[in-house]
Amino acid sequence: MMAVAVAASPASAADGWQRAKLGGSPGSAPCIVNILVGEGCFEPLGEWVYVKDTYADNEPVGVVWSFSGPSSSYREGVIYVTEGSNAGWASVNKSFPEDGWFSWRVCNVDITDGSTSWCSGEETVPTGG
Repeated sequence: MMAVAVAASPASAADGWQRAKLGGSPGSAPCIVNILVGEGCFEPLGEWVYVKDTYADNEPVGVVWSFSGPSSSYREGVIYVTEGSNAGWASVNKSFPEDGWFSWRVCNVDITDGSTSWCSGEETVPTGG
């Protein structure tokens, strides 16, 4: 099990652990499918992060993400959903500079202790499309 610690700084006050709101659809956005956990997608144009629980195990699912951009800016966080495998897609709209890189993986997350488990491999795409 890997723990993820996320500290907020002035530039990333809206980062850290965020609960996704049900609704939205990733369309043709790049996605990661973790068959034991769920799915996570990132739409570079508009910076939408999508997460969906697909495994009926009553464990919250999260997109564990990081952003690296110009001038060595770095942000990270976890966008999670707790509604279960019948809930469908949930999403959060982020804001990143258009010339950076967004990386993510899909994991089971423990929102009480900040740990992750059963993580997928990582995907990285440029922001701004």
